[in-house]
Amino acid sequence: MIPKKRIPTGWLLIVIGFIFIGIGIFVFLYPWHAYYRLTKYAGILLLMNAALLLYIAANRTRGARERNWILVESTVDFLFVLIFLFNALLSLIVLPFFIATWMGLMGGLKIAASIALKTKITGWGFILTEGIISVLFSIWVFNAPSHKAVSVTIPIGLFALLMGTINIIEALRFKKKENTLDMML
Repeated sequence: MIPKKRIPTGWLLIVIGFIFIGIGIFVFLYPWHAYYRLTKYAGILLLMNAALLLYIAANRTRGARERNWILVESTVDFLFVLIFLFNALLSLIVLPFFIATWMGLMGGLKIAASIALKTKITGWGFILTEGIISVLFSIWVFNAPSHKAVSVTIPIGLFALLMGTINIIEALRFKKKENTLDMML
């Protein structure tokens, strides 16, 4: 049987990093349009992320513990997809709450996964850092000084820029360690 060629996780992280950076730049250039577009496309982006995580869990993970963490993250993404795609008006009204909740849950999952897989994954510190950053930005969005839609886009834009940059750096640094990179998605 001929082995399947697969795209290395590092390349996927680089693509995701550039998507995050693009979103961050767009948010700063067009804050009001960004709020509307985030409402419109957040569900689609989360659906793509959840599907990617599900694929990685099914085909790439080497251990059951890693697979379980990735499956939990994929499940949380799918739950938010349901909210974003099937109730657009509610998403528009409470977008900051949804995004902040998602950031906090993903951050908490990454923190827990990095601690649980500390002995199995060499880049656990980066995963922990990514989780802490997500939680901190979640708190910032929840406690935004103004409840205007445009003011909420600032922490979201900064988060996207920072996470995009971290993803690219991690992909280049850990390009030979697929198990570490799989957990960073």
